[in-house]
Amino acid sequence: MKYFELLHPTSLGEFSITMRGEDEFGTAIFIDDPTATVSINKVEIDVDLDIKKFDKIGPDYLQTTKGIPIFSEKFVTSMPEAFAQSVTMVPATLYLRGGTRDYRAGKIELALDLIDTDASSFSNIRGIRILTRPVFKPVTQEFYLARDHAFRMYMVASEKLVQQVETHGLKLEFLPY
Repeated sequence: MKYFELLHPTSLGEFSITMRGEDEFGTAIFIDDPTATVSINKVEIDVDLDIKKFDKIGPDYLQTTKGIPIFSEKFVTSMPEAFAQSVTMVPATLYLRGGTRDYRAGKIELALDLIDTDASSFSNIRGIRILTRPVFKPVTQEFYLARDHAFRMYMVASEKLVQQVETHGLKLEFLPY
């Protein structure tokens, strides 16, 4: 089974994107704590892009600098029910230069044992072990998006998700891990 990393369209160029309050609650709720309940009704996200450029490209996927996935309504409605059951969505207002857009921030609920720590590469900086080149284990469970159980920053998309993206012509990119 192949795993993929999701990316915003490269035509957007380099830009910053951050959730307001992300350091206070965002990563705990959306990434770090798999048992955390999404207890917020809406999030606000600052995107350092001009709204005209953003609208011209019309991305269906973005990701905050801390790794929280942001989906367009088109992305969400293009996915099957199994996707909706594995991702908790929260309305998100994107604040761009010149206006706002409505999207959805997602908490990936599925955590799997994806990374093979024996085969992966790590660096050691002042006693801190940092995963630098992950090697993934094959899993038998079908999924669309999952986070690694131990290395929560790693979110992987399955071939099934990539097929849905291609079938519906969604505007995002992906690279195999």
